[in-house]
Amino acid sequence: MDQPNNAGKDLKRASVHAGAWVVFGSALSGLIGMVVFMFVSKLVTPEEIGTVAIIDLVLGLGLRALSTGITEPLVQFSRLERKHVDTLFWSIQLFGWILCVTVIQASPAIGSFFHSHTLSNMLAISSIALYLQTMVLVPQALLARDMRFDSITRASIHSDGIAGLCAICAAMAGAGIWSLILQRLLQTFLFLCFIVLTTKFIPQVQWSKKHFKEVIGFSSSRLADNFALYCDQNAPRFLLGYFAGAANLGYYAFAKNITDSVLKSISMPIRTIALSTLSKVQSDTHRVRAIYASGLSFTAGILAPCCVGVACIAPEVVEFFGSKWSESVLLIQLLAIASLRSAFQVWNAAILRALGFPRALLMLTILRAATSSILCLMLMRYGATGVCVAILISGFLTSPFAMRLTRVTLGMQWFEQVKPALIPFLGAAAMAFCLSLCRLWLPQELTLYYRSAIFLLLGCASYICFIFTFDRAALATWLHYFAIIKNKRV
Repeated sequence: MDQPNNAGKDLKRASVHAGAWVVFGSALSGLIGMVVFMFVSKLVTPEEIGTVAIIDLVLGLGLRALSTGITEPLVQFSRLERKHVDTLFWSIQLFGWILCVTVIQASPAIGSFFHSHTLSNMLAISSIALYLQTMVLVPQALLARDMRFDSITRASIHSDGIAGLCAICAAMAGAGIWSLILQRLLQTFLFLCFIVLTTKFIPQVQWSKKHFKEVIGFSSSRLADNFALYCDQNAPRFLLGYFAGAANLGYYAFAKNITDSVLKSISMPIRTIALSTLSKVQSDTHRVRAIYASGLSFTAGILAPCCVGVACIAPEVVEFFGSKWSESVLLIQLLAIASLRSAFQVWNAAILRALGFPRALLMLTILRAATSSILCLMLMRYGATGVCVAILISGFLTSPFAMRLTRVTLGMQWFEQVKPALIPFLGAAAMAFCLSLCRLWLPQELTLYYRSAIFLLLGCASYICFIFTFDRAALATWLHYFAIIKNKRV
């Protein structure tokens, strides 16, 4: 009787430690990226930021195809053979080389399509990152399989820090938008070096048709889901870049960068840990439901106040970057509120993947992408603001379908799914109310730094007080997680 309990505690401890490392690394990487972006954004125009956004749009398709989704079989296979590893590694190398050459050859045509003369050279040079990405996927997946997220995080922090410092120096030397290109290439190369040194992974020259069919058959639906997710996330960029021009796209990309720095620091690490954790208990529905409830409560408890807080202090955030970005204030607020859906989306997606329903997740992603694209076209007359409104509406329109799938797979009614996030969302609303009152009463002559500090302290205090008053059990659970991290014991 003790073995299941001990196994559960071991998994809990491993998941919390892994989650702590990934969250810490992602937050620090986001901070480094934000500092670099703050330096560069003061030296470039919205049109130039829009050009970089187009590069992200083009390379994003390749990065989606070469994301960790293609190596998920290495994490989830209960019996992993060396031929699985080597076959997938060399297959990815071939695909990455073809993709890189294709982008380089097509870069002049892409530059002409978006009416940009500087886009072609930037895109061709940036495509090198695609091939570097192919070399790191397999060793990174092997670390994830062993729950060694601390090693991945250290490699990410070191590569981000060095690349960020070099990008800042390049920006101060007058490199302008090229400093962001340098940061991307250098970060990818250094991350590859650190991961390879950590794993000491040396691929063997072998390839098996049988093993190729096994890994591709397992990840094919994941690749399709990545493509649909790419369309969902990048359709607004494409439509803005083509119909509204680089300037509108630049304002949108600026706002997206601000909100993503918060969202990715929270949701991306949790998504990684959720899949690894749920995959280990996928046959135990009761434990899956318990993990979903506690995980959603913790995710919403962090994500809700961060997103709502960013929306409330968006004017101060933009003021840090300069008055030329003032048109992005409303965009940041809309995108921050739209990001609240990620608290549910992370766990719904993890459940469907871990329990073996990838096609259902694929259909849900396609539905969300189609809804978002249609609404973007309908509201394109309002430029970047209309696109952000479309993203906000489409997210909440498709949420009931995701809840329906979770109900079918786990037998959880809609209120059971919403309940873990209810108190954190209400606490974030109460925090927003307090910050709104403070903005009305706060003297306008206060400097930016004083106003920001007051908003930050008041927001944290009001949210914690609300949680302490209405859900002390959740607060105790979060403190217990931190105790696990600190004391390294359950």
